[in-house]
Amino acid sequence: LSAGRSTRMGKPKALLPFRGKTLVAHSAELFGRLGPVVIMTSGDLAEAVAPLAPNAEIGRNPRPEDGLFSSVRLGVELLPPGTRHVFVMPVDCVLPDDSVPLALLARTERSPVDVAVPVFCGKRGHPVLLSEKVTAALQSFEPTCIFSEVLGRFGPVDVPVEEEWILLNMNVPGDYNDFLASEKKKGER
Repeated sequence: LSAGRSTRMGKPKALLPFRGKTLVAHSAELFGRLGPVVIMTSGDLAEAVAPLAPNAEIGRNPRPEDGLFSSVRLGVELLPPGTRHVFVMPVDCVLPDDSVPLALLARTERSPVDVAVPVFCGKRGHPVLLSEKVTAALQSFEPTCIFSEVLGRFGPVDVPVEEEWILLNMNVPGDYNDFLASEKKKGER
């Protein structure tokens, strides 16, 4: 997970409330059921995130301005040796449950692929699933590379899913408010 600061949201996105927790705590619990969790932060956010995700490894990206890929490269270095698959997901992309990660894992177990990407209504989203081969190769790319361009070199395979939340990207307060309203509507059904 990548949890950076956001000046437009009024507080770090990772610390925004969701289902009685924070976004980062929810995601750390969800992915923690599937394997080790690494949360990359910037600045002093590590101190705030660590107690919310006690079973996660917390790393700091000293140059978050280099982009998501720089955090991914650093985070992979913190994984335990022999980690077979790695999910990559920004903290502002939230999943309601583990159905999408499980669908990506099932796809790679049927026929191994290097990169599996969930797709909803023809649009790619998060999380992406990387094979051990890909994670081992990430250090050969410059930290300032664009993550999607790096993934393109490994022939990403699209995995259709029924979860529209893979497309979430909360950048401004209105995005977050729309997300909460959508969550409330789903709960009322």
